[in-house]
Amino acid sequence: MLCFHEEAVRDAANELKVLRAVQHPSLLPLLDSLATRSSKGGHTCREMAFLFPFCRRGSLTDAIDRANTKWPFTEREVLRTFFGICQGLLALHEHDIAHWDIKPHNVLLSDQGQPLLMDFGSCCSPATQTVTERRAALLLEEQAAAKCSPAYRPPELTQVLPNVPVDSRVDVWAMGCLLYCLAYGRSPFESPTEGVLRLGILNGRYSFPPRNAPPLPFPPSSSSSSSSFSPAFNQLITFCLNPNPSLRPSLSDVMKEAQALVASPSF
Repeated sequence: MLCFHEEAVRDAANELKVLRAVQHPSLLPLLDSLATRSSKGGHTCREMAFLFPFCRRGSLTDAIDRANTKWPFTEREVLRTFFGICQGLLALHEHDIAHWDIKPHNVLLSDQGQPLLMDFGSCCSPATQTVTERRAALLLEEQAAAKCSPAYRPPELTQVLPNVPVDSRVDVWAMGCLLYCLAYGRSPFESPTEGVLRLGILNGRYSFPPRNAPPLPFPPSSSSSSSSFSPAFNQLITFCLNPNPSLRPSLSDVMKEAQALVASPSF
C-alpha cells in the first residue's frame, strides 16, 4: 500500500501493530512486512508491504455471491463460521482491541473452510472510548464514518452522543449484522432501493424474511421470528442487535448462546 498522508501511515502502522500483537487460528496471519520510502509523481510517500497467505476461496462475500441462491448457507454452516470468527475476535478483545469494521468482505476462508478475520487498520485500542463533550463526540463520529462500513456500524458510532459507552460491543453489533447476512444475503440495515437504513440502525428496527419468501430484497415489516432459519437462530441475531450498547451482551455471552444453540437437541 502507498501512504501519501499521515493518516494512511497511521492506519498501516496500526494494522502492523495488531498483526504482531495478536495471533489466533481465526485471524489472518502476517507472514512478513516491509516499509520503504519512495517518490511517486513528485511526492514522497511511504510504501508498506504486508505478506499474507493466499486464500483461494476468497472472502465470505465471494462465497455468498458464488452461492447465487436465496439462502447462501445452512444454519449449521452459518453457526460454525460465526463461532470461528467470534473466537478470533475474542483474541482481539482480550488485548483490549476492538475491530470496528467486521463485515463479510473482511473475512477470508482458508482451503479448509476456516474463517480468517482480516483488515486491522481500523482497529481501536483501547477498545473503550470515553466521550463526554459534544465536540469530541463529533470527532469520534467522523472517525467512525471513515473506518466503519455503514451497514455494519452500531448506533453508538452512527450517531455518537456524549456519555454513551463506546467499547468492544461495537463488534457484537457488527457480528449480529454479519450473522444475518450469512443467513439472508445482506445486512439487516441495507436495502437495494434505499441504501443504508440509518434510522433502522438508530432504532434497532429490522425484519426477518417470511418463510418461503422470494429472493431478497423482501418488503420491510416489523421484526418477526418467521424465516427459513430457526426461531432460536433469529433470537441469537436479536441478542446481538440491541441498540442500547449498555444492554448489549459481551462477545463471550454471545459465544455461550451460540454454543448452547449448537448443542440443543433440535439442532
